[in-house]
Amino acid sequence: MWDISVQVPFRMASGIQTFGLGGSPPPSVYNWLFGLSTMKCVQCLNVVSELSSCIHALHRANAPPGYRLTPVLPLFLILGILLSLFTTPTVKAQDTVTLVSNVAQLGTSSGQFATSMDSGIVYAQGFRTGANTRGYTLASIDANLEIGGILKASERGKIKAELWSSTNELKPNSKIASLVVPSNVTTGNVSFATPEDMNIVLSASTTYHLVLYVNDTSSVVGAIVAGTFTQSNNEDSGKAEGWSISNGYNRILRSFTPSGTWQTITSFVIRIRVKGVTVVSFTPVFDPAHGTTETDNTTNITLSFDEAIKKDQSGTDFTDNDLASILTLKVGSSSGTNIGYTATINSEKTIITINPSANLSDGDVYVGISNAYYDTNGHQGAQASATFTVDTKAPEPVFDPANGDTETNNATNITLSFDEAIKKDQSGTDFTDNDLSSILTLKVDNDSGVNIPYTASINDAKTVITIDPSANLADGDVYVAISNDFHDGDGNQGQQASATFTIDTTAPTPTFDPANGDTETDNTTNITLTFGEAI
Repeated sequence: MWDISVQVPFRMASGIQTFGLGGSPPPSVYNWLFGLSTMKCVQCLNVVSELSSCIHALHRANAPPGYRLTPVLPLFLILGILLSLFTTPTVKAQDTVTLVSNVAQLGTSSGQFATSMDSGIVYAQGFRTGANTRGYTLASIDANLEIGGILKASERGKIKAELWSSTNELKPNSKIASLVVPSNVTTGNVSFATPEDMNIVLSASTTYHLVLYVNDTSSVVGAIVAGTFTQSNNEDSGKAEGWSISNGYNRILRSFTPSGTWQTITSFVIRIRVKGVTVVSFTPVFDPAHGTTETDNTTNITLSFDEAIKKDQSGTDFTDNDLASILTLKVGSSSGTNIGYTATINSEKTIITINPSANLSDGDVYVGISNAYYDTNGHQGAQASATFTVDTKAPEPVFDPANGDTETNNATNITLSFDEAIKKDQSGTDFTDNDLSSILTLKVDNDSGVNIPYTASINDAKTVITIDPSANLADGDVYVAISNDFHDGDGNQGQQASATFTIDTTAPTPTFDPANGDTETDNTTNITLTFGEAI
């Protein structure tokens, strides 16, 4: 048998004044200490009468005439607290905490990131997660903003805050989710929350970006929106282990134009605060992961657990046939069309493998697992899902001049245009001008002809290659080609491609009949001008 000591506070009051004995100010709170045996927990209802008796005794001993003692907490609440001491404890949900922040660092300047779609700037601020193998559930990201007054409701929705993944060069790669703009946006730390219907888990030791802009295609937003920056390379105290904002994750910006490139500004950092929870719940790691792009449409999908999973709290093992009851595989989203599959679980019961019945179509694929699984200690798992994108389309160029064209300007440049950025390798390394000669060919007539000297360059967006012949091209056929040694941002390898066009700078000239200097005896003859090609 063990006892619990409970302190119940009481305040003596009459109206808005309090008095003690002898004219001195009374203690504002009296504490009543009593013990309650676990053996008597069935008699907890008697506590109410005991409390009443205590109040009466305290009143007689301490309250002057005309005043009373009242509990600071209602009796029913005190009783509820006592009763809760004897109930089976439940697992308390983790509190949302600051994972990393620099909002307390000295602000040194601000930058307007939005007035209109035509003139606005997109800002991105990177941060890196810690090493917790189960990742971190994102709750919100705060950004320190300057607002020209309170943003009108009609304008508030134009502010966009998004979570993006990162390239190997620590620049934004692709959007993971749109964050929720608060109902009132004013100067200071503005909190952009994750959507209620999304569970965003940030992977361990991974770089992400908060991307901020104003989407306004019609008119200038009435209130100027600007991010505030700091030159401090420090984070605020109290961050989660391993998290960082600075140290290589500096402010990055680009123009609104789709071809705009991200530029790193190393001397300033946007002031942000990332809030969330370190994941300790029992959830799988998806492969392909949420938000990634998969170039192999024959890929299997795996859900990996760091311990064996069980069918129930009794520890019953899953069989392959059981898995369909907890798994979902759909096109696009959780409400999409079902995708046929078979599923297996390994002998250790730690890895589920989903094998689609046919090659996956290009586009988004949703995979989910319900919470109807347990660990060996009987703890129930959490519902989890991931959406990844299948992209098997290889990048291919559009030649100008095109294959089969005739070009009359022998000083023309040749361009190869792509509908997405091309990369040097599957790791996403950018091409430089000096790299281009390794993948390009320019010859007279055909692929076995004489080489034509040239210089080549690629634009900042890495979407257009320009070939500039060193001298005017000679009349005749010109062969231009690119090898397959290039990739898109998702790692899809390009295909070899070529075009052959004709240079023709010879002006058309007529042949006269009768010819120049002829004598014609037929005064009814017609005169003809004949050309060697259509005019």
